[in-house]
Amino acid sequence: MHKISHDFLSSIEKYSKDEQNIILKAYQFALDQHEGQIRKSGDPYFLHPLCVANEISKRKFDYGSISAALLHDTLEDCDVSYYDLSNNFGADIANLVDGVSKLSKIPIKNKPLFFSQQDYYNERVDNYRKLLVSSATDLRVLIIKLFDRLHNIQTLQHIKEDKRRYYALESIDIYAQIAERIGLSEVKGLLEDAAFPYAYPEEYMQTLKILPEINKEFIPKTIQVVSELLKSYSIEPIEIYGRTKHLYSIHNKLKEKYEFQMEKFFDLYGIRIILKDVEDCYKALGILHTIYKPIPGRIYDMIANPKHNGYQSLHTTLQDEKGEIFEAQIRTPQMHIHAEFGAAAHWHYKNTGDRNTALTKSQREWIGEIQKASRLNNNRDFLNFIQSDLFATKIFAFTPHGDIINLIKGSTVLDFAFRVHSKVGLKCAGAKINGEIASLDSSLNNGDTVEIITSSKAKPNINWLRMCKTSHAKQKIKRFLKEQNFNELAERGKKIFSELVVENSLTPISDNQARNLLSKSRLPYKSIDDLMVAVYNRSVSKYAALKTLYPEVNIQPSKKSKNLLKTDNSQTFSALRLKMAKCCNPGKTDKIVGYVGRDHTIKVHKHNCKFLKNTDPKRHIYIDPFDMPHSIS
Repeated sequence: MHKISHDFLSSIEKYSKDEQNIILKAYQFALDQHEGQIRKSGDPYFLHPLCVANEISKRKFDYGSISAALLHDTLEDCDVSYYDLSNNFGADIANLVDGVSKLSKIPIKNKPLFFSQQDYYNERVDNYRKLLVSSATDLRVLIIKLFDRLHNIQTLQHIKEDKRRYYALESIDIYAQIAERIGLSEVKGLLEDAAFPYAYPEEYMQTLKILPEINKEFIPKTIQVVSELLKSYSIEPIEIYGRTKHLYSIHNKLKEKYEFQMEKFFDLYGIRIILKDVEDCYKALGILHTIYKPIPGRIYDMIANPKHNGYQSLHTTLQDEKGEIFEAQIRTPQMHIHAEFGAAAHWHYKNTGDRNTALTKSQREWIGEIQKASRLNNNRDFLNFIQSDLFATKIFAFTPHGDIINLIKGSTVLDFAFRVHSKVGLKCAGAKINGEIASLDSSLNNGDTVEIITSSKAKPNINWLRMCKTSHAKQKIKRFLKEQNFNELAERGKKIFSELVVENSLTPISDNQARNLLSKSRLPYKSIDDLMVAVYNRSVSKYAALKTLYPEVNIQPSKKSKNLLKTDNSQTFSALRLKMAKCCNPGKTDKIVGYVGRDHTIKVHKHNCKFLKNTDPKRHIYIDPFDMPHSIS
């Protein structure tokens, strides 16, 4: 631990004295709080937050992130409260620590089932990623959490063997993807490489077998040659560094593109050249092509033609005189910071402008930055997720089995039930939220566990439309109500028609006979129920229906009935059966509810009319606004 402490204390020397004092105060506070605590590896517990803070400091993030990294386990593992942290370090650092603690409390239930290769695996994993990201109130919370995960995965050998694979899969499929999506591509590579042998041990060994022996001297020698070459042309590099490609990335490329044929793999080695301006970048590209052989089709100008996400750089793949192939990326410092840190660049110490202003950004601005950062990859699903502004408007709740249900903010128990399945929604009688009984209109929060209680007696009524937020649930409820209304109207039409049949001493005909006769008629109805609704609506007379279904019978309405029919047929169903309630006088733009009176007329009320509160909900019916007439008496 002594070496890590020395490295860490050296790394914070670049910060101001006031910032160093806060970091050192956090260092001592965490050291005292974790005293006597031991990790499973046998190391002092404080080594973990120190390593996390050291990685964050090495990458020159702000002092608040470093301080919070040192303190990130004190709320969970020590006798420390949020008030203690706020009182000692201020609300900003306390909120970061609290945010990291809350992310740690979002569980994956039943990891063996969650990570099994079953249907909807990608959707399940993606929803959990979204849950984590949307639960973070500050981008730095995710940054700290990612480095926390990175150190834990690097010491994975110390946890139980049966848990290692799921922890590794979680690191690759969830945390590495989040790292990429907020612009920390280096952290993504480190997470994947550390988890690779535990997540996919056979593939790991296969990749090692076909990978050529790494020439450890190649990159340092190439950097030296390139540096001297550029200086000879009066170009002074700000920085040149290189590395071999991450092993997990090599595995994926070999598998997806090259069918494990290593000879087709061009970018095992890579160097990055940081130059002062764009002019030097283009000059350097030309100079490199005079010394090294460029590989045809492997030169990309993304300075003149940036990627859609704003990424800029010159890329070229080169071959030296010994046949070794490597990729060179050439960019300015501004391009480099954007490429390496994405949205996290706001908290990067070298970023231009006053970095402290970044720490006071509102949550809305943080959302804007994470939206930009997400475009640093080509994952279409995530882009769709971002474009619909899910960070601001989405919540993610659990089923009792650990599945994640994706909903819009403000969603209720009913929305959740219909998202699980329409049959569950239609029979929803109540719910338990985190074990507590809740009503149908109870709002849900991120991370809630919701158990839906169903009943065979439960069914939607008009009030349900006011209890849900999502269009999905509303559509299902409206469809049910419309079908229910249709069935009720059909039954009423059948009653009217049956009375006419009995009145004239006719023998009822079978359904098959009725359907056959209707299909041969000129009436525009596809089913008997359609015809009976029309009879009830008086859009077709009961005598016309009788003539259709009893063609051999010639029964004429009385003179009084004829006069009534003339009046009826000149009006719409709505004009005859619907009446506007005078108590609330609903207008064309109001939300409306129909109330079925004992005289079978339907009075149209505003949905919030006081009259409806004292009536039987069974008499409330849904009325589609498109079915409303232009004027109703």
